[in-house]
Amino acid sequence: MTYSEQLKHPKWQKRRLEILNRAGFRCESCEESEKTLHVHHKRYHKGAMAWEYADDELVALCEDCHASETLLRQQLDDAIGQLHTGELEYLVGFAESMIASVAVFAGEDVADHTHWPLRSYEHAWGFLAHALASLPTELVYAAIDKQPLDRAAVFTLGADAKDILRAWWDRTDKELAKYRANRDEAKH
Repeated sequence: MTYSEQLKHPKWQKRRLEILNRAGFRCESCEESEKTLHVHHKRYHKGAMAWEYADDELVALCEDCHASETLLRQQLDDAIGQLHTGELEYLVGFAESMIASVAVFAGEDVADHTHWPLRSYEHAWGFLAHALASLPTELVYAAIDKQPLDRAAVFTLGADAKDILRAWWDRTDKELAKYRANRDEAKH
């Protein structure tokens, strides 16, 4: 079944209405309610049907925001195509840090997450570059929660990154305790 055929399928029509209803029939970017709305796939999975996506992978956008989003993703894809492996690792680390910060501000308990292991020197620096620039230290700490630095990780990250990460983690022990105490107090 072609993508065009999938968009005409009753399962997609139902899924589309669910997303539009969730958004209150407004653009989730600009909150416009008078323009034609599209349901945008934030990413595509090979072999998946249009309706087989999780709620967080679909967003209601007006025509203008959809066009802008599509153009931005094409520009990003073009830029990524020009990067080398180390630069891609840095970019992935930076992006995962952005995701972690969104999760923190959304109130998720990210202190127990293992979604963002630091897997290379460049990845670690990308993660920290965004995190340290955009979040209070205790929230950054909660998001990555003392990634284990065994011998393999130290070799991968390099001694200078290891020392900086250890110093940063040691410095935030008190802040993490305060963060967790406040979080636990808020739950009660």
